[in-house]
Amino acid sequence: MRRRGSLDPSKVPAHGARLLGYAPAVARQIAALSASRFIPRMFRGDPSLWASVPSARRLVKNRLGWLRSPERML
Repeated sequence: MRRRGSLDPSKVPAHGARLLGYAPAVARQIAALSASRFIPRMFRGDPSLWASVPSARRLVKNRLGWLRSPERML
């Protein structure tokens, strides 16, 4: 059973995008994002996805706050 939020490059519908020669690179990037658990980390507000410098990480973490807005409104 696949977890919600998992990306599987083999499941991209052929009619969904015409990537032509870019398809292998896109498939590799999707596999890398999946392996790094990008989506769950993004929704946790993990600033290390975008920055390695502590001051930049604080800025990124602040900017990711909008991802929790719907949850906070309940």
